Amino acid sequence: VIRASYNAGVIQQLISQNTGLLGETSGAILLDLHGIRLADSFDPGLIMKSVAPLEPDLIADLQAQRLLPNHPINTLSTNFEAFAAGLANAETTPIFDAEVHPDKGHLDTVAVAATQSIPWQVAFTIAQPVYLAPIEAQTQSTTIIALVIALLVALSAIGVSQLLTAPITRLTTVAAQVAAGDMQARAIIESEDEIGALATTFNY
Repeated sequence: VIRASYNAGVIQQLISQNTGLLGETSGAILLDLHGIRLADSFDPGLIMKSVAPLEPDLIADLQAQRLLPNHPINTLSTNFEAFAAGLANAETTPIFDAEVHPDKGHLDTVAVAATQSIPWQVAFTIAQPVYLAPIEAQTQSTTIIALVIALLVALSAIGVSQLLTAPITRLTTVAAQVAAGDMQARAIIESEDEIGALATTFNY
């Protein structure tokens, strides 16, 4: 029989070293296979509390093995059901959004990785607004670029339409003058295309 022990203080220190790697709101949480926090870079007071409530029989068994403190059951969980569901589905969906700390007032984006030798999970967290800020900035920039392109296309379309319709409009004006009795009215020949040929014919 091989028996191993670990120093919770050392693990907490290692986890704390990962605080702020991706900004002030980023950190890490180490959890065992029951979703019990073994280390938390933001709130060490949550250590030895499960993410979601556990069954009373399991709690009694863990307390008997000294894997949970002998505290009242209602104090042994943080009641974060969405976090617990994300951890359970981490193998297929390792990135999700959930509330992971009380009184933060925002969701966190969580990325979960499993440890190699023991059935633990490491959850790297960052405040969702901070995580989404670059995406929102990129979306805003893309929207501005799209609006500028749309404006340039619209201006180009107006310019081309004016270029194409102006000779016809002037030719129509001359035709109206002739119809009104002004036989001296002449069309201006502006090009050698079909419109210019029409203007030349009209002048004869």
